[in-house]
Amino acid sequence: MSIVDGTWGSGAAPEEFVAWLLMRKMHWSWEEYERTPPYVRRFCFDFLQLQFEEKQRQMEAQHGG
Repeated sequence: MSIVDGTWGSGAAPEEFVAWLLMRKMHWSWEEYERTPPYVRRFCFDFLQLQFEEKQRQMEAQHGG
């Protein structure tokens, strides 16, 4: 099972993955990530997940899925 291909079934995403994704998508340095309050990190991660889910739905709709 892979968190990257959407088959992750082991609960919440690993903290390391969340940190990597947030730094990549939000263009944060490690220092910026560490200074960001946990509730802001969680909000940003949740928002990114919503964006990914919507993109997935759009792709499936376009391809008859």
